[in-house]
Amino acid sequence: MLRFCAICLDLESGDRLCLQALFITNPAADKLRIESSKGPLLENATRWILDTAEFQAWRDPGNATSLLWIYGGPGTGKTMLLCGILNELRKQEAAAGNNLAFFFCERGNERSSGAEAVLRGLLFMLATDPRRRSVVKLIREKYDDAGPAMFDGPSAWWALCDILARALREVDQSRKGGQGVVYLVIDALDECEVRLEYLLELMAETASGAGGRVKWLATSRGRESIRRCLRVSRAGPRLGFDLDDHAIEVSRAVETYIRRCAAELAETEREDDEIYQQIREGLQKKKVDGAFVHVMLAARELRAVERGKRPEKLNKLAIDVKGLYRQAEERIRDLDETEGVGEFCRRTLSAVAVARRPLSELELYALAGLDSLEIGQVKTVTDLCRSFFVIGEGRAIWVHESAREYFQQDSLLFAAGLKTEHHRLFVACLRVMEKLLRRGTYNLSQPDRRTNLQQLAAAEYASGTWIQHLVAGGQHDYETRDDGVLSGFLKTGFLSWLEYLAVAGNMREVLSSWAKLVRFLEVNVKRTPFLRSNKLTLSFCAAARVNREQVSWLA
Repeated sequence: MLRFCAICLDLESGDRLCLQALFITNPAADKLRIESSKGPLLENATRWILDTAEFQAWRDPGNATSLLWIYGGPGTGKTMLLCGILNELRKQEAAAGNNLAFFFCERGNERSSGAEAVLRGLLFMLATDPRRRSVVKLIREKYDDAGPAMFDGPSAWWALCDILARALREVDQSRKGGQGVVYLVIDALDECEVRLEYLLELMAETASGAGGRVKWLATSRGRESIRRCLRVSRAGPRLGFDLDDHAIEVSRAVETYIRRCAAELAETEREDDEIYQQIREGLQKKKVDGAFVHVMLAARELRAVERGKRPEKLNKLAIDVKGLYRQAEERIRDLDETEGVGEFCRRTLSAVAVARRPLSELELYALAGLDSLEIGQVKTVTDLCRSFFVIGEGRAIWVHESAREYFQQDSLLFAAGLKTEHHRLFVACLRVMEKLLRRGTYNLSQPDRRTNLQQLAAAEYASGTWIQHLVAGGQHDYETRDDGVLSGFLKTGFLSWLEYLAVAGNMREVLSSWAKLVRFLEVNVKRTPFLRSNKLTLSFCAAARVNREQVSWLA
């Protein structure tokens, strides 16, 4: 929460609590993370769009164009193009009296893949702008009545829409005094997995009735359903911008990226250098499929070998994105299992692939068992997985959405299916909690318990999601055996888990988890011995039924 922390001292305690409840992710920090994982942003590769008639019409406060949808195929550089646009808008944000709020959707990340999360991120950016303190007051009016439930309850979407509408009206009133417009920017609409149609309808409606004071810009793959909901055309107030219609400009941008990669890999910017020429020509041949993403993946592979061997390595790489992923996966699969490195790689990729949000470095190491290895062995494992994810800002991040899609559909390492991987991660979650969580070790009498909780950071993901992976694993009969790992955890680790969540201040998570566990056991546990042996735990869980209507929506 970089931007929030910078202004929190200027806010009264009630406002701080309100914004902390609203917070779900910091889009400004997400932008830095994305740019870090994809490499430095090349201004020359993104500036071309700023000169197009469509962008200039959208950007112009006096123009009626209020929505611009930029779409194209996977790997065509949409996200980095959008980052370049954001940088340009930021240059004149304060001087022109404009406001900028943006959000990066990420499939597979619960905090960034729903319509409510998008609105929370946009409102957070508007509310933390010192010029828009009135937005905080608008949010506080509802927050003081409903509390944190307002942001993630069953009516959260409608409450957030109302707040945004009121905030935009407030902007309109201030604009009469000479202030500018609000630019609302969303990356990867197609990766919004929850209530996308609601978000699209909101964008279309506010763009139609904003009178030029609100400008929406979004990127995504070219889905007809998105086009239909946004009601875009090639002319009018809602424009569609097809990157395929600008193939020359995109190709030039890719060429700029290739020259940068070649200079880095050849360790020289001299274009007459032989290795530079070989790498540049080789990357040009491999930009056919996936454009930017294929060049990026090839460059990542080349960085792992010595400078002089890079041209030869480049010639052996596949000519398509899926082929590159398959080569990297086969390299892991064919490892000598006597050292166990291949199995650690598989565990690591499995954890990243089925996790419900990006894992922190500590969480990943604990779940994959890497915390038991020497530092050199951990580096070997992460280097072997370099084609799929990177560690950036302390979290495991896919190098590209296509890597996540590959493991969802075509992985050789996950031949048994994703349900099996969910089950394996469920078991790993239990092992992490059994290893780290102990009853009565949090010093509840201590004024500051954060020091103790920081030592348990590796257990944060496991403690919050093990039930979801239990359900997604689908092995109900196996897991509810009297001698199964679930029974063992309910007998020995259940209360330690609850105490950890309570001390960490996650009481809503406690209620949500109770409700999920109760439903799972009610539906799938039929055997009397299991119920009898876990009587204490099940009685404790039954407390979730007291106000079933109030907790069921938390799931």
